[in-house]
This record gives sequence, C-alpha cells and structure tokens, in this order.
Amino acid sequence: MITNKMLQSVFRVRFGNKTGSAFTIEYKNLQYIVTAKHLFSDAKYPSECNIQILRNGRYESVHVLLYYHINSNVDAVVLKTTPYATIAPLFHNEISLDGIVLGQDVYFLGFPYNYDSIVANLPNEKTPTPFVKKAILSGFTEKSEEFFLDGINNPGFSGGLVCFKDSKTSVFKIAGVINSYRFDKKPVLTEDGSATSYYICENTGIIHVCSILTVLSILEQIV
Repeated sequence: MITNKMLQSVFRVRFGNKTGSAFTIEYKNLQYIVTAKHLFSDAKYPSECNIQILRNGRYESVHVLLYYHINSNVDAVVLKTTPYATIAPLFHNEISLDGIVLGQDVYFLGFPYNYDSIVANLPNEKTPTPFVKKAILSGFTEKSEEFFLDGINNPGFSGGLVCFKDSKTSVFKIAGVINSYRFDKKPVLTEDGSATSYYICENTGIIHVCSILTVLSILEQIV
C-alpha cells in the first residue's frame, strides 16, 4: 500500500490559468518542490514567481525560485521557497531508481480534473488526498532520463510523483515526475461512416515520465 509519507508529499498547484500536481522532496537537508515545467510555459519559464498551493482548505500563495534542466526539453522543474520555508513535513522519501524492474507495478499520484473538491482530506488535515493510480513500467530511454508507463493518465496529473516498491527492501521510492501521455488523432465519422474534418485525441495508455535522475541533476546545479 502507498505510504502516508508519499500521500502527504503531493499537492495540487495553480499558476496562472494552469493547474497540476506537485510534490516535495528533501535533498541535503532542504525541502524542494517538484512539478512539470510546462505548467509555466505561458509565462515563458520565469526564474521566480508566486504559485498557489492547495492545503489547509485553501490556495496559499508561495513565492518560489525556479530551477530548470540545462536540456530545455526536460519537462520538470525544481522550486525552492523564498524566503525558505517547508510546506510539508520533512519525510525524506527516498529518491532513486535503484531496485526498479521493467514490467513491475508502479504508482502515480496527483489531482486529475477537479476531483480535489470532492475527495476526502488527509487525516487530521484540510488538504485533499491525491488520487492514486497504478501502471506498469514499460520502457526507458537510453540514458534513463525518461521512462514510459502503461496506464491511463488524465489532465491534472502533470507534475505528480511516480513511485515504486523496491522488491528487495520493500521501501517505496520516488522514481519520477508525470509529464504527459501519448495520444492518437482519430477521425470523427458520420453515422454512415463518411469522413469529416474533425478529430478526437485518443489516449493510447502510454505515459511519459521524467526520471528522478534528471531531477537530481537539477538539484546538483543548485547546491
């Protein structure tokens, strides 16, 4: 079962007109927030800004510094509060791919659509509990900067964490950041089967994930 430490690390976030998911990690005794880079595309990827984090029953404004990967195609960003403050307890969830196995079950956590308004809150808190969905680890890129899951991603999960249970140690570890899902354009037909000029975007079940190794490389640039 997913640990409370994982559940309590995940938050719904808002920036401008975009909403998504984010999670906290600890690195060298400091807490950082991790989310998807594309949430900041409309603002042309600022170096600092105010984001809104849903916790304690309301959206709270938090000023952050933003750190991106040197590869502009990496869809992950690390945020540091300024002035520095923690937004969740220091859980020290392990951030590693050690022990992950191709074909194993993994889990991704976040806030799809607007379900945050109706899901139960975390125990003893007014912060909504993230959705938990399961997928299968399907493949890695050559340098393990990105990997792929077989599952159904939904809008709102972007920036949420992906975790797995190490089969040797039984420890849950954070493996990556949800980015997007692959879709196919399917033509819309009339009742008699004739083609139209319209298409729908069909979810293929292939989920793109930014590896936690890439997040660690961003953190190494900060400190």
